[in-house]
Amino acid sequence: MKSQEDAGPEFTSEKSKLPKGYGYPLKSSFLQRALSEGGVPFSVHHIQRHPGGSIGVEFWPPNPNVHYERLYITADGVAAADVPRAREALESHIIPDLVAWAQRLASLPVNSPERREKQHFGRNFFKID
Repeated sequence: MKSQEDAGPEFTSEKSKLPKGYGYPLKSSFLQRALSEGGVPFSVHHIQRHPGGSIGVEFWPPNPNVHYERLYITADGVAAADVPRAREALESHIIPDLVAWAQRLASLPVNSPERREKQHFGRNFFKID
């Protein structure tokens, strides 16, 4: 059986049902492609969930139960009328920033303090700096 390191990064995704009149601005396929093309070496679990308007990413280092590094990404739904604006912010600004953040983490030595502890990245879809 291959270890997680031999298999390469895994990408899993799950989606909660939203109330009527809401949608998800972040397409899992876009996120997966951006991380892959950016050479991000971490496994990813992507969850689309309740309405809210933000994305949160946790970097989890290996632990006794899971022996590989991974990203846990939660992305909120938004009102259907706001999906195009939120998607534009995600694809133009937020996901490129997320990829750069993950690349920086991956470039650190495995034994660096930053890479041995949980790290967080978060953005609001509607407040782009």
